[in-house]
Amino acid sequence: MQTYTQFGGARPYGTALLIAGISDGKCRLFETDPSGTLLEYKATGIGIGRNAVMKVFEEEYSYEAPLRDAILLGLKGLHDATEGKFDVNTVEIGIIESSKPEFRKMTKEEVASFVEQIEK
Repeated sequence: MQTYTQFGGARPYGTALLIAGISDGKCRLFETDPSGTLLEYKATGIGIGRNAVMKVFEEEYSYEAPLRDAILLGLKGLHDATEGKFDVNTVEIGIIESSKPEFRKMTKEEVASFVEQIEK
């Protein structure tokens, strides 16, 4: 993408984007930024609350964490970034497991069970 933006008449994309998936059985997470740069991370955040999220990830992230703990860690970072101003109606969670490489969006009930644990 970065190469594309170097040509005359091409507009920069102007947004950051997180892209997650499975490649060769390995979970991968990439971020593109407005310049078109592509970076790979184990965990990251974008947007206005990025610093708060990254602080949580830097202190508590573990590559070996089970899916449940990883979801709770992400929600904890979101909680800190929004100063607790989120609920089940403003959160969506999508997951891809390496054992079952298929994207699935969690139901509102599933999300509610995780959000309730963070709000305690």
